[in-house]
Amino acid sequence: KRVGHARGHSRRRVLLQAATLQERAHAGPMVNRDPLTGWTATEVAELRMWFSFLTLVLVAMSFMRWVGFLDYFRLVFFCAPAWLTLIVSPFHSDRSTCKLVSYSCVLFLVFWTTVHCYPSQCRHAWGTAMVTDPSFYESDGAIADAILAEKNSYFSMGEVTERERLMFWPKGPPKNSTEDFHPTQRDSIKAALDIIKSEDNVTKDNLLVRKWIESWSGGLSMSILMLRAYCNIHQADYELPHVFPLRVLGVLNNQAHWTVPCPYWSCLMTEAKPNEKLPFLAVLGVVGFVNFLHARCMCTVCTCFSWYLGAGKPRLFWWWLWAALLPLWLVMFVKTTYDDEFLVVINHIFHEWWDPLADYIMDPEHSTYNRITLLALFASFAVVWRYRQKIKHDMGLEGFTLLSLLADRGEFVHEAMLTFQVCIWRVD
Repeated sequence: KRVGHARGHSRRRVLLQAATLQERAHAGPMVNRDPLTGWTATEVAELRMWFSFLTLVLVAMSFMRWVGFLDYFRLVFFCAPAWLTLIVSPFHSDRSTCKLVSYSCVLFLVFWTTVHCYPSQCRHAWGTAMVTDPSFYESDGAIADAILAEKNSYFSMGEVTERERLMFWPKGPPKNSTEDFHPTQRDSIKAALDIIKSEDNVTKDNLLVRKWIESWSGGLSMSILMLRAYCNIHQADYELPHVFPLRVLGVLNNQAHWTVPCPYWSCLMTEAKPNEKLPFLAVLGVVGFVNFLHARCMCTVCTCFSWYLGAGKPRLFWWWLWAALLPLWLVMFVKTTYDDEFLVVINHIFHEWWDPLADYIMDPEHSTYNRITLLALFASFAVVWRYRQKIKHDMGLEGFTLLSLLADRGEFVHEAMLTFQVCIWRVD
């Protein structure tokens, strides 16, 4: 009887422990919460990071406004990923792919509509003002003077001071005793304009010269160069072009008579040119580097600073910041490359990719070989995608992603793992 009673008691205890563990598994991992606030240590760290980022954003926006003299539109527009993340990220406790993608798509449409309603319209308004100004558009002398001033804003001729001579020529530059046979043509713009206009006659030497003047000539476009020069000489005028921002959305000016002036920067903000894309790479590089440092670095000397910033561990905050930054980056990248509507841009990009591929497939001399090559590439990709899990297992890359390599640290991943122990006793 005693043995049977002990067996029944132990069996009930095991079942009770198993039921308790099952309830805990369904309820999720146990977390320690503060008895006063009810927050976990991770939530408190995210709150500290929120306050630190808010301080940095306010300081940066104040600096750009009062020191950089940036207008309110560009200040709010280009800092939109920062203050939107401050508003949105505290209400999300995960980084669901569906949420991030939906959030990015909505922001992309908002940013695109904003740029198309105001800066793009302002550029068109400046172009209309230039064409309808006979004192500029019909005067070769005025155009040459304006383009010369635009050229001097990039590369100007000036006398070298004594301090600059000591700084850049410690040994002293060689004395030039040769007279300048063409003193009146040093700042002449006629030769450069002839090269820009000669799009059909491009020789090897002429191509090199075109590369030199491409940076300040708007990508060797005479129209872009003229508009930039016209906006430059009229940037301080009291009478500027005005636009109706809501007209793009279908609201006519007699329904909502709201006009906005077009300052000088609106003439250049959406200038479509294929080059000068280095600032876009710099933005991604700087933000990515700061994200990497924040997630990986733990300052052993200034522990209070790291504690306040929440550094040393991947944060959900950065996921929502990237989800807001990439749509703005993509909108400005496209708008500074194509000056068209959204669907027109998509059609143009599609033909840029499809037309070379169609020519490659339909090549009359190597069409069969090219088709077999493409078919083999697609088949290889399909096989690799079908057996990707087995390939990862065989190569020892299970659970490995590029983001985890850049952002995660091994000790934090180990701490995040849910570990529990089950002890089962049997009494015979």
